[in-house]
Amino acid sequence: MFLPSLRRGVDTLAPGHRRLMTAVSLALLAWLAYLNSLNNPFIFDDHRLILENRSLVELNDLRAIVWRDVMRPLINLSYAADLWIWGPRPIGFHVTNVLLHAVNVLWVFSLARVLALDAGRRSRGEAEPAVTSGADVVAITAALFFAWHPMLTQAVGYISGRSELLCAALLLPAFLAARRFILGGGGRWLAAALALWLASMTAKEVGAMLPFLLLAYDRLVLVDEPARARRRLLTLYLPWIGCTLLAAAVRVWILVNIEYPADRMDWTLALVAVDAIRRYLLMLVHPAGQSIFHALYPIAGLLDPRALVALGTLAGVAAFAWAARRLDWLIPFGLCWFVLVLAPSSALFVMGRGEAFAEHRVYVACIGVFMAGGAIVQHVLTFVRVGPRQIRWLAYIVLAVIGLQMVTRTFVRNAIWSSPVALWRESVDLAPDHWLPRLMLAEVLREHVGCEAAEPEYRHAIALRPEESFALKKLGECLVEMRRTPEAAQVFRVLSETAPASADGPTGLGIVAMLDGDVAASRARLEEAIARDPKTTLARRLLATLEEPVDPAKTLRLCQEVQAIAPGTADAEWCAGRNAPRPPRGGG
Repeated sequence: MFLPSLRRGVDTLAPGHRRLMTAVSLALLAWLAYLNSLNNPFIFDDHRLILENRSLVELNDLRAIVWRDVMRPLINLSYAADLWIWGPRPIGFHVTNVLLHAVNVLWVFSLARVLALDAGRRSRGEAEPAVTSGADVVAITAALFFAWHPMLTQAVGYISGRSELLCAALLLPAFLAARRFILGGGGRWLAAALALWLASMTAKEVGAMLPFLLLAYDRLVLVDEPARARRRLLTLYLPWIGCTLLAAAVRVWILVNIEYPADRMDWTLALVAVDAIRRYLLMLVHPAGQSIFHALYPIAGLLDPRALVALGTLAGVAAFAWAARRLDWLIPFGLCWFVLVLAPSSALFVMGRGEAFAEHRVYVACIGVFMAGGAIVQHVLTFVRVGPRQIRWLAYIVLAVIGLQMVTRTFVRNAIWSSPVALWRESVDLAPDHWLPRLMLAEVLREHVGCEAAEPEYRHAIALRPEESFALKKLGECLVEMRRTPEAAQVFRVLSETAPASADGPTGLGIVAMLDGDVAASRARLEEAIARDPKTTLARRLLATLEEPVDPAKTLRLCQEVQAIAPGTADAEWCAGRNAPRPPRGGG
């Protein structure tokens, strides 16, 4: 009796209220899908971005918070707000991520619905009435895919994936506001779109793709007179895109010539980027082999089998999208959205920055695929409604199984993210010949189990990449911790030769000599470390420890240098505990 009564009550609501209730229900389903992620720990980059982020220590120092990452200040501001509300506990940061995801589900529902209506008018002719029931099916399907798909677990469940969530939370309403302006809503909608667009880029640079997405919408979805469309192209899109490209060119010049001048563009990486897009599409259709790390190896040239498969797949998808325009213009637009949103990260990879493939990057891009999928589902359901009842129920069962499978996989992925050891062991199993998963597995084993468990993984990582100085340093530290000083000394000697400009090798040798009671050798090694890297604080603090009983004046001088180089660090705090006076503000 309850369900029929509930249905009758819903039917009495106005259409707008029913849509609002549907959207809120979808957001609640998204929240429920991530309930088991709220107690997950900090993982990988979370430590660097939150726990080791010195700009978050003084929460009233807005300037330090904003300038910590000048290209994405909104992210650091959100971390500061979480730290102020929740303290340094991961649950609060996870709550914020899941709330942002639930908000984005609302935006996806709204966006998919209005675009389905626009695409339907183009397919049937502007004079035909809008089919709102079909648009609702598209919106519900796209929002459910977005709420539950396991490929989104890295963006939602990984605190460091927040840039994607915040960017989407601003980019989607920016698109909706710009659409209202295009349809004659007035200048206030353009002002709102521009403000949201600029804000989205303070979360992630992919927000810059908004004018390109709007141009694709204008050409593929919107129905309008050719003269008005041409006027928008000349007065809106071209100036907007021109300013965006100019800003991007300046940013790339700074990146290549100032920030990372040693990196050189390798055009064969473009083929790897295309292969990454192919893998994103494949994993959206069949989300198997998920991992925090994906190894994509170099492609030699256009005749490489991987290049042929990747280019052939994208060509096939493009052909399908163009053919599908006869069915629904939302399908080609959705696939175009997918490629456009992935373009910035692909371009950065070609320039030698970042990874080729990271699951969290698909968060905004997949919205286009899900809108296209919603359009396909809507047409399938329209087709089976006129067929036999058995076929209709079979379609409903298939859709229910797909939804159940997605939410189950999401729960499983969240559970894997609850264990850093399991997470990195999974990545080692999927990429056994790559050094990075081995190194990160060693790091979490050292933290959660001990150096005895971590040592084999450190050695395996070094065998795969002998020049990796970080792995050598960490292995040496583990050997010191286990009091195997002869082996540690050998590792630090290799490190000293491998990274001659680094202070880590001689510092490690100084620690080994200190543990062996050879003060003179320890002093000599620590002095060598300071000569190699005048900014090192650890070598100064260790040397101050040696000098404290015999030369307090030298200890004082070393501590003053430490506090001038790195105030607020552990080394500076050790010096402060020795009553060493701090240098004047601004000194050093």
